[in-house]
Amino acid sequence: MSTESLTDDVDPVITEPMPRRKPHPISRTLLWLVVVGFVGFALWRLLGSEHHWLAVTTMSFTPYVMFAGIIPVVWSLVSRAGIAFTVVVLSILALAAVVVPRMISTQAPDVDGPKLTVMTVNLRVGGGDTGQVMDLVDQHEVDVLSVQELTDEALDGLNESGLTERFPHQEFKASTDASGTGIFSRLPITVLSPVPGRFFMPTVRLDLTESEGDGQRVEFTAVHPTAPISGDHIADWRADIEALPGATLNGPIRILAGDFNASLDHRILRDLIGTGYHDAASATGNGMVGTWQPVGAISGLIPPVALDRVLSDERTAIRNFSTHPITGSDHLAVVTVIQLPE
Repeated sequence: MSTESLTDDVDPVITEPMPRRKPHPISRTLLWLVVVGFVGFALWRLLGSEHHWLAVTTMSFTPYVMFAGIIPVVWSLVSRAGIAFTVVVLSILALAAVVVPRMISTQAPDVDGPKLTVMTVNLRVGGGDTGQVMDLVDQHEVDVLSVQELTDEALDGLNESGLTERFPHQEFKASTDASGTGIFSRLPITVLSPVPGRFFMPTVRLDLTESEGDGQRVEFTAVHPTAPISGDHIADWRADIEALPGATLNGPIRILAGDFNASLDHRILRDLIGTGYHDAASATGNGMVGTWQPVGAISGLIPPVALDRVLSDERTAIRNFSTHPITGSDHLAVVTVIQLPE
């Protein structure tokens, strides 16, 4: 038998492509539920709705939602869901447009006046280690200290660590709860009217010496609005932040330092900054640094968010920004170096 006859007797084998496997209907439905939720959050952030306390609290986690967008992106790619992929990518880009700029430092104004080192710390109802606070004061040669949740016991601890020796000029109210707040200054101060609010928020004028810029007027406010943790508190939270003084570019230089209980994803805070303030963290590219995280049983389950901050008049330059843990507190201390115009 010839090879040619064998070849002629065998039918050719035709290989057909495997049919594309369609995603399970339940998987496709779940994907779209996630995509719609993601899009809804993006629109909610862009529109700035802050009427419900749960909405206000959730808004603080916007950066984490943006990064979580990788989940529906990968899911839609695996499911070959082109429309879902496009929609979720556009939503991520929308969130990135408002989140990424706080990670990029901005050019500081060209100023050559005196420098002020400002520190703010929330002691978690007096539970923070006061010795560590004063060590940071010494390490960074702090000029003005803003303390929130200041209790009588914490005040005693600060004094035992040399508070009055370092800061002879003081305006404070200690309390048994979270309402106590204080300003402690190396520079002489003139006490002004406090900002109205549920918690004590003192304001002082820093009287600079001739060597530090004679005639320069600087007003300093220790900030601590009510936390928006329930429907009963949301109105107080809004009223407290709205009561904070806006920047006046033709008036005194203003510095606000404290636990704002608001992030850069809250419109009410952005409106305040928009009056003419720098946010020290964003100005130095550190706007993503979280400064509050719960402690105790749920520690680690909730990621840190940026609530503690220093706002300074746009006429000033932010020269340095750093954060530091305080044992016993759920907040990081924030230290900022601010250079004033001449």
